[in-house]
Amino acid sequence: MLKLTVTQRVAQRLMVKRSNIINSTGLDHMNIRKPDEFDGHHVVILRGKRPDILNKAQRAIQEICREVQNEAQLELKIPIDQHGLFLGPKWSTWSELVVRCGGPEDPKLQQDIIQIDQSSEQVSLRGQPEVINALAKEIQATITKRMPDIYSMLISPRYHCGEFHRSISKIQYKTKTLILLPGDGRYDDFGDPVDKPKSGDSNSVVKIIGTLDAFMQARMDLESTIRDIKQTLRVLEIPLKYQQAIHERVRWKLREMDVRVSPSDPIEDQKPIRPPENGKDWQVISRYYIVGVCEWTLRAATKDLLDQAQTLIEKAYETTRRAKYIGFLLLPDSSKFGRIIGKGGETVQKLQHDTNTRIVVPKTTEADQTIQITGSAQDIEEAKERIKALVNNDPPSPIDRLFKPSSRMGSRQ
Repeated sequence: MLKLTVTQRVAQRLMVKRSNIINSTGLDHMNIRKPDEFDGHHVVILRGKRPDILNKAQRAIQEICREVQNEAQLELKIPIDQHGLFLGPKWSTWSELVVRCGGPEDPKLQQDIIQIDQSSEQVSLRGQPEVINALAKEIQATITKRMPDIYSMLISPRYHCGEFHRSISKIQYKTKTLILLPGDGRYDDFGDPVDKPKSGDSNSVVKIIGTLDAFMQARMDLESTIRDIKQTLRVLEIPLKYQQAIHERVRWKLREMDVRVSPSDPIEDQKPIRPPENGKDWQVISRYYIVGVCEWTLRAATKDLLDQAQTLIEKAYETTRRAKYIGFLLLPDSSKFGRIIGKGGETVQKLQHDTNTRIVVPKTTEADQTIQITGSAQDIEEAKERIKALVNNDPPSPIDRLFKPSSRMGSRQ
């Protein structure tokens, strides 16, 4: 028999390792007792058949004493509601962390490393310095990973369409996250994301609330959704000065094709700036004066429809780009406007077709008696000369005698 005295900490360790010591040394019995007059030490009684067995057991206990003596203690402050994040169900997460940090595999020894006061935020780690230092970092990393937080993702507003909103609902349910777009009623209820972008349009910052793992999964799903949306979406750059004119040319056809257009800038009616009255009967001005470029976002059911819509817009752009001048023709005798219009508007329509221009003949009741001709520089000159030839062609056409202000037809403002 051999009797040893050890500290309470060593005694606790021996209680956990008692079976291992008995099996590895051949001891018959190992008893750990707390004396009646406890002074912080316990008594260990060893029984074995031979002295060498007792000596081997004693050396094993002494090694444990040295380990305990070299142990360090680390105090952490962790909110009570976060304890479960690094402990896991039935200590499963804690066991993984301890093994990962080089600690023991025995569940009892793993639990012996940590002391938790369930009524406070105080958490104590005790063990080999390299193990508990690594554990402290792993605990914080695990809490960060599993604690819900606010993250961000930059997604251009052009993708915030109906299909995108429908996908968000599915992604939220799948990843257990909350996804908020700018303008959402709850968007401002949550603070700045932990990864707030340093640059970029604020209207593109989407907030994702959840754990880090959930955020990463939601991010991948959102990126996949955007890739799908891009197949039915196309962005074209349109000069602002041509926007209104192009839109007038294509809007009805695009509607028939079920292609939706979302301009980045409002479509404004670009009124030409009339030249001052200076006694001239012919003045030409540039039709367009707004500078800058806007984006048109096209959405359609198929790529073929997008291709058709783009071709339509490109043709309208070329037509609009050529027709960039307005000529103001002042005729001394407005009673001859009937010759320009023709029966049922046939003459003015033919003029427009032949010269590739748009001709607006005012009503005789209007104060402004100026004819407006829109087109390229060459085309409006040709239209002007043909109009002059019409009104100067004598004798007067029967249309002149039949022409009444109330019955005039044609393209009018």
